[in-house]
Amino acid sequence: MILGLTGCPTSTGDDDRPNYSAQHGQSPRTIITTDPEGDDKNSMIHALLYANDMNIVGLVYSASRWHTRGDSTHPALRWSTKSEDYREEGFGEVMRLDSDRQYWHIDRAVEAYAQVYDNLNVHDSDYPSPDYLRSIIKIGNIDVAGDISKDSEGARYIADMLNGLYDQNTAETEGKIYIQVWGGLNTAARALKDVEDAHSGSADWAERKKTIIDNTVFLSYADQEGSSVVPGGMGQPSNLIWAGSSYDNYVKDTWTYTDDNGVHAITWRDCQGMWGYGCTGAIVAEDAYLITPHYNKAYIKDIGPLGELYWFRGDYTFIAGILDLLQGESGGWVSPVTQADMDRINGYINELPENEISIPSGWGGGVSLPLAIPTNFQTPYSYASEGDSTAFATMIDNGLRNWEDPTWGGWGGRQTEYPSLPGFWTNTTSAESTFQPAPSAPPPPVGGWGTPADQRSMSRWFGWAWRDFLNRMQWTVNSRYSRANHEPVVNIKEGIDLTAQAGQMVTLTMDAYDPDGDSLTLSWWEYPEADTYGGIGATDAVGAGISGFGDSIVFTVPADAQPGETIHVIAQVKDSAPDPFTCMRWQRVVITVVE
Repeated sequence: MILGLTGCPTSTGDDDRPNYSAQHGQSPRTIITTDPEGDDKNSMIHALLYANDMNIVGLVYSASRWHTRGDSTHPALRWSTKSEDYREEGFGEVMRLDSDRQYWHIDRAVEAYAQVYDNLNVHDSDYPSPDYLRSIIKIGNIDVAGDISKDSEGARYIADMLNGLYDQNTAETEGKIYIQVWGGLNTAARALKDVEDAHSGSADWAERKKTIIDNTVFLSYADQEGSSVVPGGMGQPSNLIWAGSSYDNYVKDTWTYTDDNGVHAITWRDCQGMWGYGCTGAIVAEDAYLITPHYNKAYIKDIGPLGELYWFRGDYTFIAGILDLLQGESGGWVSPVTQADMDRINGYINELPENEISIPSGWGGGVSLPLAIPTNFQTPYSYASEGDSTAFATMIDNGLRNWEDPTWGGWGGRQTEYPSLPGFWTNTTSAESTFQPAPSAPPPPVGGWGTPADQRSMSRWFGWAWRDFLNRMQWTVNSRYSRANHEPVVNIKEGIDLTAQAGQMVTLTMDAYDPDGDSLTLSWWEYPEADTYGGIGATDAVGAGISGFGDSIVFTVPADAQPGETIHVIAQVKDSAPDPFTCMRWQRVVITVVE
């Protein structure tokens, strides 16, 4: 349906931008903890483009089983003090940073963001300033994977916010704190240890602990410290660089409380899959063209400073390339590789600290330099990974309210609680029953598309999330609002949290417009897997049969709906911009059945 709403602008000039922050209400506070893996670098670039739609209050370096800086008794592993790319990328003269951090991925991404900030601010004035982002970069527990024996700047910073949940009552005034765990958990675990050490002897310790548990959420890609408890704990790394899983050894048993409703633990939402290294095998066929090498180069790599920094296979960007090279993988190479290329690459590797390339047993040890030229090569600009992007995607204020409840679904997937681990939610047990990958249109990769059932709660959204990302990349290089596309604005007249009785007729009305003057297609649908009416994930959960087009919809709550059950209705708005810049926005309405 083409929309033309009275009282809403049909076009927007450069000085007449919509206030997106008023559209759905700002998402709650989130802290990103991350190690310097290649996919973290990409996720950081992507996340900063949504700093206007997230309330980012911390950017913290942390260790993992994949990356540690090392100390006097533990060797470093893939934590370089050198540039992660042997090409000069323009950050060699960032004098505010010490000689180490000017090459670290958070700092480099923020400096690239600073170069495009003025353009981003044209498209949305809610983008935080580069100085603000610089002020919230902290160094956490980075020396040994899983280690919480030492305090750190990052841990103290997080601990202060956790204590504020109780001391300043920010749990009531500002809501929960969502800690994204892109690497290991140990910096966040050490923050909890700081809180315990400072307050466990106080009279109000039980109340403080309960407040923190009830108002803290981890968003992670599995446990990257090798948990034996968390599903998908990624196995056990060598103890040469590892102090054990901080979740297993500390958080799981210490940060719980029990009441009449059972055991309560800090909520851990495992958002793994889809956007990671296996994305090309999980993406639905109709969206696969969006991450082909041609699109990757044209719409990301060639687009400004952030695109320049973004890592694709075969683009000569060697973040995480050390392990690729040592294990004989081809992920960082382009064919043909010349001898001059090899000289630069070997020169770069030979400059690394010796212990950084001494891989422990089980990690491909015993490799000698110089390296041999591989005989197989990756297609230039092949998609690599954004393995941790599902964590921040959960927090984006796009109308789906993905952060509010693990079962609701959205760009970050939909999780269900793991039976044997209180507080742990994972998408590995939450297949989307009503969504199936489309038949393969382009030629599938080896093994077929094979979208795993446990990733369909993310793959169903990936194409629209990625188109949105490509639009944001255009914002970085366009200094005029009218030269890029922008998402539609949508609100629900009746509200987004409603109550109704069984058998009651409900009317919903959306108020939507497009800031670029594009025509809009409006539709409504029920999200059955998110409903509790009929059972989560049940194929017959669409009892209300809610679907339609236009700016309003009328439906009847099923007569057999029980008090307390919910029905989720999604208002969907799509603009008419050309692909791949077509934008879509949503508004979730949750209807709770009452007596």
